[in-house]
Amino acid sequence: MQRTVIVQNASGLHARPATRFIQEANRFKSDIFIIKEGYRINAKSIMGVLASGISKGTEITLEANGPDATEAIERLIYLIEARFGEVR
Repeated sequence: MQRTVIVQNASGLHARPATRFIQEANRFKSDIFIIKEGYRINAKSIMGVLASGISKGTEITLEANGPDATEAIERLIYLIEARFGEVR
């Protein structure tokens, strides 16, 4: 399963938002990846996510494969669209 989203929070997927994203991804059994500009990044790896340079306005595709893939994608998309709870 795949879904595309644009990251809108001010700091992108850096530091606190990245940690929160990874913690959420690790709740699921499915393999989860972030696809950015053709690169596949393990969404459960702090080093991979931080090194990916996902900033505000970046379009990413989330991909999940496994028993809870749909739930994982929906939850992670919600987290991104809610801007990780940051003030707009």
